[in-house]
Amino acid sequence: MKRFAMIAALLAGLAVLASGGWYLWQKNAPRETPAGQPPLAALDARELQVFRAAFNEHAGRARILALLSPT
Repeated sequence: MKRFAMIAALLAGLAVLASGGWYLWQKNAPRETPAGQPPLAALDARELQVFRAAFNEHAGRARILALLSPT
Protein backbone atom coordinates (compact mmCIF):
# COMPACT_ATOMS: atom_id res chain seq x y z
CA MET A 1 0.00 0.00 0.00
CA LYS A 2 2.86 2.35 0.79
CA ARG A 3 4.36 1.72 -2.64
CA PHE A 4 1.06 2.58 -4.33
CA ALA A 5 0.86 5.87 -2.43
CA MET A 6 4.41 6.79 -3.46
CA ILE A 7 3.69 6.01 -7.13
CA ALA A 8 0.45 8.03 -6.98
CA ALA A 9 2.29 10.98 -5.39
CA LEU A 10 5.01 10.78 -8.06
CA LEU A 11 2.45 10.75 -10.87
CA ALA A 12 0.57 13.67 -9.31
CA GLY A 13 3.83 15.63 -9.03
CA LEU A 14 4.66 14.92 -12.67
CA ALA A 15 1.18 16.05 -13.71
CA VAL A 16 1.63 19.33 -11.81
CA LEU A 17 5.04 19.92 -13.41
CA ALA A 18 3.70 19.12 -16.87
CA SER A 19 0.74 21.48 -16.50
CA GLY A 20 3.02 24.25 -15.20
CA GLY A 21 5.34 23.77 -18.16
CA TRP A 22 2.39 23.84 -20.56
CA TYR A 23 1.16 27.08 -18.98
CA LEU A 24 4.56 28.77 -19.32
CA TRP A 25 4.95 27.54 -22.89
CA GLN A 26 1.50 28.85 -23.87
CA LYS A 27 2.10 32.16 -22.09
CA ASN A 28 5.21 32.83 -24.19
CA ALA A 29 3.99 31.29 -27.46
CA PRO A 30 3.58 33.72 -30.35
CA ARG A 31 -0.03 34.70 -30.98
CA GLU A 32 -1.32 34.53 -34.53
CA THR A 33 -4.67 35.37 -36.05
CA PRO A 34 -6.30 33.88 -39.15
CA ALA A 35 -5.71 35.58 -42.49
CA GLY A 36 -7.97 38.59 -42.97
CA GLN A 37 -8.48 39.17 -39.25
CA PRO A 38 -6.88 42.14 -37.46
CA PRO A 39 -3.97 41.21 -35.19
CA LEU A 40 -4.53 40.69 -31.48
CA ALA A 41 -4.03 43.73 -29.28
CA ALA A 42 -3.49 44.16 -25.57
CA LEU A 43 -5.77 46.71 -23.95
CA ASP A 44 -3.98 48.83 -21.37
CA ALA A 45 -4.60 52.25 -19.84
CA ARG A 46 -3.03 54.08 -22.79
CA GLU A 47 -5.12 52.24 -25.36
CA LEU A 48 -8.41 52.62 -23.49
CA GLN A 49 -9.35 55.98 -25.04
CA VAL A 50 -8.67 54.67 -28.56
CA PHE A 51 -10.75 51.59 -27.83
CA ARG A 52 -13.60 53.62 -26.35
CA ALA A 53 -13.69 55.93 -29.39
CA ALA A 54 -13.74 53.00 -31.82
CA PHE A 55 -16.45 51.25 -29.79
CA ASN A 56 -18.65 54.35 -29.55
CA GLU A 57 -18.18 55.16 -33.24
CA HIS A 58 -20.65 52.39 -34.10
CA ALA A 59 -23.36 53.25 -31.58
CA GLY A 60 -26.16 52.46 -34.05
CA ARG A 61 -24.96 48.89 -34.69
CA ALA A 62 -24.89 45.78 -32.53
CA ARG A 63 -21.60 45.49 -30.64
CA ILE A 64 -20.19 42.74 -28.47
CA LEU A 65 -17.56 43.16 -25.82
CA ALA A 66 -16.28 39.79 -24.56
CA LEU A 67 -13.85 39.53 -21.66
CA LEU A 68 -12.28 36.07 -21.59
CA SER A 69 -10.15 34.61 -18.83
CA PRO A 70 -8.36 31.25 -18.73
CA THR A 71 -9.37 30.72 -15.11
